[in-house]
Amino acid sequence: MPLPLASPTSPNVKAMDRASAQRNRFRAVKFLVLGALSIIIVQMSLQSTQFYRRLSCGAPSIESQAQLSPSVPDITKPSTPVGGRNSPAKFDRIKWPARMEVPVTRRIWQNQHPADCRAAKFVVWPFPGAASTRNFGSIYIDVLQWMFIAVDKGRVLILDDRNWSLGDCPLKSSECYFEPITHCKVADVMASQPQDQFRITDLSIKGYSALPDDKRVWIAPEAWSIAMDETRKRAMLWPSVTPRPLCHSQTAILQYLLAPQRWVRESVQAKLQGVFPEDFDAARTIGLPIRASDKCKGHSIIDSAGGEHDCSEVGIEEAFKLVDEIRAFDPMVDTLLLTSEDPATIARGRQLATEGLRVITNTRDAMQGSGSATYLVARAKAGNGTSVSDQVVSALSSLHMQLRSRYLIPTYTTSFHLTMQALHRSDHLTFTSDRMAFPLGPKDAQYSGRRGKFFWMCG
Repeated sequence: MPLPLASPTSPNVKAMDRASAQRNRFRAVKFLVLGALSIIIVQMSLQSTQFYRRLSCGAPSIESQAQLSPSVPDITKPSTPVGGRNSPAKFDRIKWPARMEVPVTRRIWQNQHPADCRAAKFVVWPFPGAASTRNFGSIYIDVLQWMFIAVDKGRVLILDDRNWSLGDCPLKSSECYFEPITHCKVADVMASQPQDQFRITDLSIKGYSALPDDKRVWIAPEAWSIAMDETRKRAMLWPSVTPRPLCHSQTAILQYLLAPQRWVRESVQAKLQGVFPEDFDAARTIGLPIRASDKCKGHSIIDSAGGEHDCSEVGIEEAFKLVDEIRAFDPMVDTLLLTSEDPATIARGRQLATEGLRVITNTRDAMQGSGSATYLVARAKAGNGTSVSDQVVSALSSLHMQLRSRYLIPTYTTSFHLTMQALHRSDHLTFTSDRMAFPLGPKDAQYSGRRGKFFWMCG
């Protein structure tokens, strides 16, 4: 027999109805609360994005900015110093792993070290003319591009810089300061038969259709670099995985190229010894390198590109406004790493630092007054007791000092700062688990616009 149906007015049915109504009310309240929380989160996210758009003086939004680091940083969480706060790790020690220790730089090393140099193909970037008076920041912007091409085509890059004005050692080349980029010798390569060589004369070439692959040696022009498809740049160093943002490849190549010689490491570490106090916390630090002198509007240094940066009182104050905005967003920040080749800029920076901000400077920096290679050589020849190599190592010590910061404020109008920004992205060279950079200055300037746009592309 079928079971009898319960009466709608029975006590059990009324109890079930009340329970069902309570559950429905609970669900309604829960949805309202979750909806309100979602709106609050979206509003906070929009406010954060607007802050960074305003903070970065026209730089990409926080979504794009997050791609500057190999891991996407979460700026809403406190950063953790490598080794922990007040760890025994010495901040005056250089972090620069051997090329074979990091998979991506090992890939470059393998391209640059063929089993037999006599059978290898080459791209040679010679150094005559204007290139011989350029500083290493300007030079390595172009070496970076030629390395992209060399790796993509399976050729060994040779940097023929045997007459570099800053090469203050018997080699007279970049190997005075940085490890050799290949074991193949430039003299042997350049001694090859003329029929095996091809001189690249047209920098507007798109792709490689006009470059004969049957020629063993491609000889590049003495200045600047050829165009290259950016998609290939993203994929070539990570052939078996999803292509990375372009900035990852830039950072990897510069990390390979600028590996310091042992004596440079020791000299930089000696300069940084005692600079950082016991309670220094990289996660609570802003780095502010200020390039003045030959990058200022109106300078007249021979063989140096026209200055495009505002080095006036207004320009310096603008940089410190950005420092204050970062501190307002991240109240944990309590330290500023301030470096410059200009002593007057350092003095003015100390005056502009707001209350509660500790300013640390590179006390052993030569602060020679200019970053121009021509100026450095002339200053050394004047016999003031500071050699060319002393001044180069001094600049490198400031570069390494800025790699201890979480937030970095470089200047668009100097390739030295753009190189610094690229190295600041590397987890292998820095001292915090996440980092952010906010360049100052015009990105469409005559001399630096090409460099700035090139280094900013990280998508």
